[in-house]
Amino acid sequence: MVEDEYDIEVIYQDNYRRLFLLGVMDITSSKKIKSKGYMDLNIDVLEDNDETRVIAMAHNIIMDGDLIADPEMTIKLFKNTAETKVLTYKVYSLGVYEKIYESENVVDYHSMYYLNRYLNNWLITLEERGYYTTE
Repeated sequence: MVEDEYDIEVIYQDNYRRLFLLGVMDITSSKKIKSKGYMDLNIDVLEDNDETRVIAMAHNIIMDGDLIADPEMTIKLFKNTAETKVLTYKVYSLGVYEKIYESENVVDYHSMYYLNRYLNNWLITLEERGYYTTE
């Protein structure tokens, strides 16, 4: 848990550190991380360049015979500043889709704060459940 849970910059940095420890910078295209007794965690690299990397991170469930990413987040990692920012959040089973950045100048600040906090809690839970020790 971050020391100052209201400081968004601290959350961005803590999320980057936790994702780095999870190994997302070593993934070339996609990876499935398993932890006994829990759903697999799927990470896909969507974009990568010298300055940033965009990943999708999701647990997959089977719903009506289809494999569904639920929940799923797209996350942008900034390599030079060691920060992350959540871009989108989807929960298909509940019909939830949130997009933080409508454009470069239009930002949903409430969702930005809430979803980056949510990511921080998710990463802490993943660590507690053993996802950080890969096979």
